Amino acid sequence: MDYSLLIFIIYLITELVEINLTLSITLKGILEKHYKYYKKSIFLFLLMQPTYIFAIFILIYTNFSIASIILLIIKTIDIYTKIVLIDKVFTKNDIDDYLYAMINTKLDIFLPFLNILIYPPLVYFAIF
Repeated sequence: MDYSLLIFIIYLITELVEINLTLSITLKGILEKHYKYYKKSIFLFLLMQPTYIFAIFILIYTNFSIASIILLIIKTIDIYTKIVLIDKVFTKNDIDDYLYAMINTKLDIFLPFLNILIYPPLVYFAIF
């Protein structure tokens, strides 16, 4: 039995769960929610990235297809960027004026949902 459609639907659900966990009106609000888990444990922070864990599963399921490798690379860069921003903003307090303005700017309501447009096509190409 082919589980490709089920895997794709589960990925969409985990993407929506991840968006719901970090939904905020500013980038600083999103980073604060991530920092809450990051300051407890880096492993807890990584567990709060369910799509990253699922992307590793997809990589193995698809026998390291190009689309799944690209998906995992993009997810890894995304998590790395979050960690660097958390470190700059909350740990080191090393914020210049431009970064301060950027993280405090109100986000468009659709911006957090861009993940639904970016990642599922890669998952689709990797699985099908």
